[in-house]
Amino acid sequence: MLYDLQKAQKAHQMLVTLKNRTALKILDILKAHDKLSVTDIYVRLRCEQSVASNFLRDMYQTGILKCEQVGNFVYYSINKERMQVIAETVNELSEMHNGVMDNKVIYD
Repeated sequence: MLYDLQKAQKAHQMLVTLKNRTALKILDILKAHDKLSVTDIYVRLRCEQSVASNFLRDMYQTGILKCEQVGNFVYYSINKERMQVIAETVNELSEMHNGVMDNKVIYD
């Protein structure tokens, strides 16, 4: 079975971004709200604005978050469609891995 390498690489980039505790906290914060400004997010994180902005930028660039500029404010929200794709990709890769492992010949 061939697998879309680009799709797997994008999923890998997203997972690498999400391996950080701060990124996971941002997701938790945004799950509880439809969208929040950078200020709202860094206040809830209790961190420097620059730290939050760097994580938000990385999460936006990998497709995890969507952003919308309204006047002088930038609002972030979870890109649910991309998160669904990452979940499906991880599941497909897991199934492929399990299939390979189930059919693996073991030599003693």
